Amino acid sequence: MHCYTVPSRLCLVIAMTTLFLTAQGLAVADSGYRRLVDPHWFRGLSYPKIGWNWIQTAITKNWVFLPSCFFTSYIDSDPAMASQRKHHHKLFRIEFSASTLDWAS
Repeated sequence: MHCYTVPSRLCLVIAMTTLFLTAQGLAVADSGYRRLVDPHWFRGLSYPKIGWNWIQTAITKNWVFLPSCFFTSYIDSDPAMASQRKHHHKLFRIEFSASTLDWAS
């Protein structure tokens, strides 16, 4: 067995788990059950965390796993917002600018 086999298999397992949890979280949000596992008024948790909470709750309360959905768009249908105060506060919006200097001339 090569020494690179174990880390690459571990990365594959982590990637597949992340993909499954994200798909499960997106299916929960699209089905309208998000408030059962994410108590925020707006979506406060990430899709993998929503999926993880749904899996844990489904196991303990004998709920069914939702059929996985497809990632059809890059636009988030329900964007996350940690809090309304931070969302509306202008100080948390940081903008960067870059400038170059030519020291040779």
